[in-house]
Formats: sequence, C-alpha cells, structure tokens
Amino acid sequence: MILGIVALSLDMGFLALTRNQMQAAADGAALAAAMELTSSSDPATVRANAINAASDVASKFHNGDRSGVALLGSRDIQFGQQVTIAPGQYQNNWGNQYTPYNIVKVKINRGLNKDAN
Repeated sequence: MILGIVALSLDMGFLALTRNQMQAAADGAALAAAMELTSSSDPATVRANAINAASDVASKFHNGDRSGVALLGSRDIQFGQQVTIAPGQYQNNWGNQYTPYNIVKVKINRGLNKDAN
C-alpha cells in the first residue's frame, strides 16, 4: 500500500515537472517569435523569422524524460492581429491574412526520448 502511494506521488511529481518545463518552453518560444514581429518586412519573411526563432528557443528546453520539445513550424505557431474594438476591449484575429502581426500563439509537443539522441 505504501509503495503504491509513493509510486503515485512520484508520478504526480513527474507530471507536474513535465508540465512546468513544457510551459516554460512554450512561453520562451512565444516570446522569441513575438520579438520577430515587425511591420517593416514582408509577412512571409516575418513568419519565417518568427518560426525559426521560436524553434531555436524551444529546442533548448527539456521536458521530463525527453531531450527536447517539438515545434512543428507553421502547424504549431499561429500569427494574428489584436485590434481594439472599444476602450479595454480587444479582438484577436488569427490567420496569416491579418497583418501586420502583433500576436503569436505557440503549441509545444513532447520531443524525442533521451535514448533516441
């Protein structure tokens, strides 16, 4: 009984650790992508630069028993534009057609096993 409780608490701790590491990776990748959002470049160039920056930052994070997180380019990064519709009220428009971009959303996936590297 005690062994089961200890095993469950270790599993729960591992899940919490992995979740926190993945959240840190998503936050870092989103910040890196957001820093590349400029209105002075072609939207395709802005997207490419942001995806590269986010992927580079995300690759430096570990999560649980994995050596890194996976960020699958345009599938896991969305660009959009936030507009003010009234004082204190904003609308988020997601999609490549809403330029200049001023918001970014990043989805992180678990990466490779440590043994795979």
